Amino acid sequence: MPNNRYFSPESFAGNQEVTLIDQEFHHLKNVCRAKLGDEIELINGKGELAVATVCHFSKMSATANIISIETQEPLPFTITLALAFLRPSHLEYAIEKATEVGVTSFWLFPGDKSEKRDITDTYLKRLQLIIQGATKQCGRLFLPELVIKKELRSCISQEHQLLFGDLCKEATSLVNIEKLSSNVCLVVGPESGFSENERKLLYSMKGTPISLHPYTFRAETAAVAGTLLLFNKLILDGKIK
Repeated sequence: MPNNRYFSPESFAGNQEVTLIDQEFHHLKNVCRAKLGDEIELINGKGELAVATVCHFSKMSATANIISIETQEPLPFTITLALAFLRPSHLEYAIEKATEVGVTSFWLFPGDKSEKRDITDTYLKRLQLIIQGATKQCGRLFLPELVIKKELRSCISQEHQLLFGDLCKEATSLVNIEKLSSNVCLVVGPESGFSENERKLLYSMKGTPISLHPYTFRAETAAVAGTLLLFNKLILDGKIK
């Protein structure tokens, strides 16, 4: 993965000038020490990759002129990770690594046993920056969606095949599930697990309890491992070549 890839949210066009500010400007100027005329790559999280030339620096921003654009089609499946609020360092790890292994959407919710009960606007912005950084690093061109839900129930949709990580004896190994839908939602609880009410809700909504490994994972490990296993199984099921 190149070190000269930057994020800018607008749609791209040939000969368009794109302005980089804040974190992207800091990384360009002070970390990579780019100079006028240097070529950089730009992504917008919408499936576009642009090559651009740095053409102007000001005190708080830099401008680059787009010289070519490539586009990418979205994957033929989606993986939604419905993740209970975790401790900040655990949540940030899960979001960063799950972005790298293919999550399409993050739905964060306050679990009954979550220690953290809300997410501030400032912290939400931090999580979005983590997603942007991981997207650039891993070579993705589509930015995962990040949504805050009020409760677990609001994460359940008939449009998704519902799976949830559980330690019960009835849990099925993910590799033994015969066929996955093109739209899968994996629910992972907080550090202390699901409450009985949450577990009953998941069963009542025809959720399938799954086991990821013979050993017990931390919540953030389960989120990342579950996403990776889902992505690989969807490939094996022929959802992507």
